[in-house]
Amino acid sequence: GLRSRHVEPDSRIRREGIAKATRELAASVECEAIIEDWLLEEVTGLVEWAVPLLGSFDAEALTLPAQVLITSMNLHQRYFALQSKEGALSNHFVIISGMVVRDPEIVVAGNVRVLAARLADARFFYESDAKKGIAHFVPKLEGRRFLEGLGTMLDKAKRLETLSGELAARLEPNAESTAAAARRAGLLAKADLASDMVGEFAKLQGEMGADYARKSGEDEGVALAIEEQYRPKFAGDSLPTTPAGAALALADRLDSLVGCFGLGLEPTGSADPYALRRQALGVLAIIAEQEHAPTLDEALGLAYGAYGDALDVDWEALKGRLMSFFRGRLKANFAQTYPADLSEAVLSVGFNDPADAQGRLEALYALKQTPGWDTLAAAVKRVANIAGAHDGQALDPSTLTEPAAISLYEAWHAVHQSATSALDAGDYAGALERLVTLKPTIDRFFDEVLVMSKEPAERERRLNLLSSVDALFHRIAAFDKVST
Repeated sequence: GLRSRHVEPDSRIRREGIAKATRELAASVECEAIIEDWLLEEVTGLVEWAVPLLGSFDAEALTLPAQVLITSMNLHQRYFALQSKEGALSNHFVIISGMVVRDPEIVVAGNVRVLAARLADARFFYESDAKKGIAHFVPKLEGRRFLEGLGTMLDKAKRLETLSGELAARLEPNAESTAAAARRAGLLAKADLASDMVGEFAKLQGEMGADYARKSGEDEGVALAIEEQYRPKFAGDSLPTTPAGAALALADRLDSLVGCFGLGLEPTGSADPYALRRQALGVLAIIAEQEHAPTLDEALGLAYGAYGDALDVDWEALKGRLMSFFRGRLKANFAQTYPADLSEAVLSVGFNDPADAQGRLEALYALKQTPGWDTLAAAVKRVANIAGAHDGQALDPSTLTEPAAISLYEAWHAVHQSATSALDAGDYAGALERLVTLKPTIDRFFDEVLVMSKEPAERERRLNLLSSVDALFHRIAAFDKVST
């Protein structure tokens, strides 16, 4: 069959065999293989019959940044890099040959020669770039367009300088050094795009900028922010670790979102050529982790302000489209864990503070797991449905006459202060714990009182009472959106 002629038809078997043999070869030189999924997938598709071989390059090349060597091996040659048990890059690598030969050493020697030439190129690019210094590349960004209608990459760099500083001042108030680091990082953030190394390996943007910034004597906070600007790259990826890094990462994404939406380039269906969905998720993840984060609409407003006259659009209309887009991203995110009706109920109250929306949703979901949820939700939903459209006025309790209405008012009054304090502190579980105690008096009220009395003053009093009850629950969620 095919296998007797050195063809493995099952790609899954090929893939597993390549991974296993690569790990075994690595272990033979006391190393671990760095196996990235995309590379394993690609190599599996390139060979019909995998023959893993061990090669090594001149150890002197290890003076280059590890990521440069790994990227050169991965992208140019489709080799697997190896590292020591401590995580230091090794000068050994694994080649996946596609044929069985009598003398594998000849194949290895050929591959070693090719890699040596590649690494010599990489060294030349690296040393040439580093000698010039990171600031050298900033003016060269003028020759690179960001997007038609949004200027050059130099224009973007200047916007990032402004926006990063403004965001940093909010993320870490009263820390001028942080804002200064963020401004400097913003200006230098895209400089490495004009370097030879990133011209050769686009994947290294950010990493090379940080390396060149350190070699140019820039502050470590600036270099780290440049390095972290693209985090998170995917869902669950690590976030920036410093306020300056978070400010730059936010600024980069917000600038692209506001600019693209300003040009009418928002995603449609599955088409998202500018990865705006991923960028919006990055904004949400970073903002949710920051103690002093700006609200979403404030952050978007700062990004729009950084464009100055370059973006001539109706800001209120543009902000509406952007907020709607963020709402959709949050809803999709929540849908992975929580029921759609609870997500909608929480988002309907507001999502300008994503961490706050998440906290309200978690508390509501926890309450849903408790006995009696169905009857509680039905009662509160009934309150919301009746009181929702009513513009509630301040209630004078002395005008209440029915025992059930007086009882509901007294129960509401008893929890109002403590529930409001819990809500203001973001303790939504604690607030709900207090609000749940209103259920018996809500039920009694509906059993004994006709809300829609034919007598206008009476009807008004009863609606005002329900509005007061609804207002507390509505701080957490719009219960009329909850399925019961």
